[in-house]
Amino acid sequence: LVVLTLVAALPRLVSLGDIPPALHGDEADAGLEARQILAKGGIGPYSFQALGVPAGTFYWVAAVFAMLGESVFTLRLAFALLGIVSISLSYLAFRVMFGRSIAIVSTLLLAVSAWHLHYSRIAFVPIGWLPAQMATLLFLFLGLRYGSPVWFALSGAALGAGMYTYQAFPIFVLGLGMALLWLAATYYRHRLRLFASWVFMMLGVALLVALPLGAFAGSHPDVFLGRYRRYSV
Repeated sequence: LVVLTLVAALPRLVSLGDIPPALHGDEADAGLEARQILAKGGIGPYSFQALGVPAGTFYWVAAVFAMLGESVFTLRLAFALLGIVSISLSYLAFRVMFGRSIAIVSTLLLAVSAWHLHYSRIAFVPIGWLPAQMATLLFLFLGLRYGSPVWFALSGAALGAGMYTYQAFPIFVLGLGMALLWLAATYYRHRLRLFASWVFMMLGVALLVALPLGAFAGSHPDVFLGRYRRYSV
């Protein structure tokens, strides 16, 4: 775990403030929203910058700014740390799900993947999806292994927190739902009531954590759903 994390960290941190050069407009929006959070104490669960995006990642940037100051480097560092943490969480999740050998190979491939390296070095919000996704899977499969409701509650908390990272996160929720149905129909068909209680606990905590964003979406449906109506080819 330590070696894989270090292998991932090095190319994500070297010359972070200079490569890629200059600052993209969306990166600047992330820094400006973090500055607003520090100045006002919060901006709500949704940001209207860059066509609108859930604001969870910007609160993390604000925390990094509060500790290390404001600069291009610290702005990108906040997102690089999310990328590095996602590598560590991926190893742990794959280890619980598939075993040590698959965990090592798959995490190493992720650590050197061009797309993951790219999004770890720029201040774009999609990289926040990965830590939430892998934490959800890690806690879920720890719960399935040990049968403790605490792990399912933690999985639900990570799942709900993921809704604040990026609009596309519901794609993972859909895939997770399909996986849970498959597990119910195969491994847990003779313990369906117990399995259902675990899943309902996870979903209940997820809904509770995501409630502020859900309330915003309900009161501003055109704003929140506007991004889902945009297409590009």
